[in-house]
Amino acid sequence: MEQQISNKISWVTLAKFLGLYLMVLGHMQLVDSNTSAFIYTFHMPLFFILSGMFTKETNNPTETGKKLYEKLLLPFLLIASVWCIIYMGLWIKNGIIDLCYWSNYILGSFISPGKTLGSLHTLKQPLWFLLALAEIKFIAVFIKNHKLLIIFSIVCIIIILLLHHFNMVLPFAIDSAFFAFPFFAIGKMIRNSFLTESKKISTLLLLLFFLFTGIGTYIIYLINGDVDTNNCIFGNYIVLYYLGGFTGSICIFTLSQIISRFYQATGPINTLVVGATLIIGFSSNLSSIIREILPFLGTSNIGGIAIALLTMAALYPFILLAQKYFPAILGKRK
Repeated sequence: MEQQISNKISWVTLAKFLGLYLMVLGHMQLVDSNTSAFIYTFHMPLFFILSGMFTKETNNPTETGKKLYEKLLLPFLLIASVWCIIYMGLWIKNGIIDLCYWSNYILGSFISPGKTLGSLHTLKQPLWFLLALAEIKFIAVFIKNHKLLIIFSIVCIIIILLLHHFNMVLPFAIDSAFFAFPFFAIGKMIRNSFLTESKKISTLLLLLFFLFTGIGTYIIYLINGDVDTNNCIFGNYIVLYYLGGFTGSICIFTLSQIISRFYQATGPINTLVVGATLIIGFSSNLSSIIREILPFLGTSNIGGIAIALLTMAALYPFILLAQKYFPAILGKRK
């Protein structure tokens, strides 16, 4: 159901692609710190809102659990395992034979994939998203209407404020899941309003709305400061964190709808979206390699923008290979 809707609405695929690109651009520090911090305002909220839009309603937790394992948890486990094997090889090569050191990183990559938890450290930080999204989607099975979505979102915000007050971090990205759940709830509640091609709205009006929401998001960023969904950092005001994440996401949705009027997201764009798990798991190291090969590109925002594009292009053939020979690492997406 989710994939069928997405295939019919080109702007959704474009929005997912833009979100992945912004993730590479912001996470890999390919642009200046201010630009990266602005991207953090909305690039992860965008994915959670989209996920809320396309989560299929079901009353069967067992069926949902199986699908979440296939689409999110198995790719998480596979990619985390690959990085553990790679780093174990590097540790042996460099003469680091310390089982306690190894265990802190290997266990940390599965128990606390997004951030440090006590002595546990992660080898691949972006993987927290797959784990948190699986948790959110499973919780959503038991929340049947908009009223309950709102109530549980408020509960999540209260939990985050308490964790922030006591400076606590939870394992398995559970705190990040609580922090992001309100965006997922927003996606479910605005689903019917945005799953259209908006053909009745003029391109000029969409462009003006894009500029309005973009400027509004930037003003919110200036007032609220740096945020980070993974680390549950909401800036100066938690309300502005959610408002900025929402307006920034709507800005990207609107831009995607404008682009879709001139370009249908098929071929390479769609393939890159299907390969989201590989982009999440491997883009950071690949972008570093490209930066070393082409050091002159790493001296400006324009160069960083080019590196992000080259990173995604370099991953394209690996996504095609994974589709054909190892679809499990992609969550069996087609």
